[in-house]
Amino acid sequence: MANYGPMQKAAAEQLRDPFRFRIFVAMIALAIAYFGVYQQLSGKIDGTKRQLNKETERETLANEVDMLRAQKEFFEDRLKKDSDANEWIQYVLGGVRSLPLELINLDSEEERTAGSYKCVAMRLSVSGEMKDLGQLLLWLETNDRIFRIDVLAIEPLRQHETHRQMTITLLGLKG
Repeated sequence: MANYGPMQKAAAEQLRDPFRFRIFVAMIALAIAYFGVYQQLSGKIDGTKRQLNKETERETLANEVDMLRAQKEFFEDRLKKDSDANEWIQYVLGGVRSLPLELINLDSEEERTAGSYKCVAMRLSVSGEMKDLGQLLLWLETNDRIFRIDVLAIEPLRQHETHRQMTITLLGLKG
């Protein structure tokens, strides 16, 4: 038999105690579980969390795309694909003629872009009473087409106290 020193004998004596032996076995099992199982699964857990975050971002983006498609369908009938500058000018002239305004000038400008849409640009100058100018702005906002007012200037007319001149740069969205 091998000779054990006093330290080994004391350790062996302590392990003979059933309670201390159970604690020793439990510590070894805990160490094996931590280093053997948790360490290996920790990397997989982190990878799964990254994948979950990535998929959550993709879902959010897909929901935003669906919402934008629904908005596009809502406005699509208001976008005229086959229209040119002359057709837009005639449309705006029809709106101006429906109001008691004096047309000073209506010119088309170079076509522009707004996001992914092409726009017909027009410069409109009219004169009239303030309430009628307001009616023109209301018509531009609520008609069947989509307009964007880029520049708006209102100036008083010297020859009339109640009349104003309004100059607008309009963009008409095409499909």
